[in-house]
Amino acid sequence: MLKIKNLEVRYGSIVAISDISLEVEKGKIVTIIGANGAGKTTLVHTISGLLRPKRGSIKYEGREITQWSTDKIVAAGIAQVPEGRQIFGDLTVLENLMMGAFSIKGGNPEGIERAFEMFPRLKERASQKGGSLSGGEQQMLAFGRALMCNPKLLLLDEPSMGLAPIVVTDIFKIIKKINEQGITVVLIEQNAKLALAIADYGYVIENGRTALSGTAKELAENPRVQEIYLGG
Repeated sequence: MLKIKNLEVRYGSIVAISDISLEVEKGKIVTIIGANGAGKTTLVHTISGLLRPKRGSIKYEGREITQWSTDKIVAAGIAQVPEGRQIFGDLTVLENLMMGAFSIKGGNPEGIERAFEMFPRLKERASQKGGSLSGGEQQMLAFGRALMCNPKLLLLDEPSMGLAPIVVTDIFKIIKKINEQGITVVLIEQNAKLALAIADYGYVIENGRTALSGTAKELAENPRVQEIYLGG
């Protein structure tokens, strides 16, 4: 579904990604783990069209999308849940959800019903300002907003960041549920243990390069991954 080859991304003279290659199979959860500054968020932003690579190729469903605009990428079926959730605090829950359907003519009222069905707490708080929600509720809202454009591929950037452990468990259950509905997931996550527990396949990024890859089970059993990312 997604094939990235020899990707290089720079911020001016600073090389954020020097050489990343990876593949994402349709219907799977693929996790990308790595330390802070390894290039994970840069990778997600480049897939989404927010950044332009210096070199390399990004293919989605066989089409070269490396130079596509972000709105065209969203319309093709790729949505992102950004790091830090980035909801609109002054808009209501319902208005936040509607923002996610900007690319769909008519605003996708069916998507709102699906979001409320998946996240009942959002329905209860539909008229509340987004900024008044708890961290876990805001993450649910960020998920719901991304799902409003009916994506086939969902990019999740650090969905567990800043959340209480009990909420994190719920968030990972939601990710699994989304995937079971047929949506392919790319999961950027520092909690490597939880990420590998739900993923089918994984990549380790170090210093802007693809350092390791394998099934989630293989990575979880890799001594280097255990030492650096799994706490022993």
